[in-house]
Amino acid sequence: MARLIDKDALMKQIRLVASRTSLGETKPNEISSIEVIGLINDAPTVDAVEVVRCKDCRMFVHNKAAFVTYCNRELKCLYANPDGYCSYGERKESDNEG
Repeated sequence: MARLIDKDALMKQIRLVASRTSLGETKPNEISSIEVIGLINDAPTVDAVEVVRCKDCRMFVHNKAAFVTYCNRELKCLYANPDGYCSYGERKESDNEG
């Protein structure tokens, strides 16, 4: 799963590092790529859960001939909205599935 970072907190840290000045200089220092990588690695993460839309779920069935869409998961959802989602969503492994 991806590690989601807090963009605002990261930008604040980058601005802080960029605004520092070296001894005797009046303009801000440039940030090295190593410093940026370090800031990204240390950035705080956010608590998030990945959402799987019905249309991307392996249980979603779209019968174009019958104009019917539904969820195959124990028929808990007899009409599934392609842009909807549920807590049971499982992403399809490939476009060929479903």
